[in-house]
Amino acid sequence: MRKKAASVLKIGCEYGYDEYGAHCRYLHFNVNPEANDKDLLEAVNAIVGMIYLPLHSVERLDSCELTKEG
Repeated sequence: MRKKAASVLKIGCEYGYDEYGAHCRYLHFNVNPEANDKDLLEAVNAIVGMIYLPLHSVERLDSCELTKEG
């Protein structure tokens, strides 16, 4: 049985580059685990529109605790 479902939206924004690649800052937002991907992407677009740094990545991290029924 699933318990304590949680989702985190992780947005990476580039703030610099060097010979190793892009340097990013990550923003983490707790989101409703029932939210669909389309709604989350719309939220990301709104958030990124307010940030002056270029978008590098978007990740959805889901987790839950599994317990034995009965």
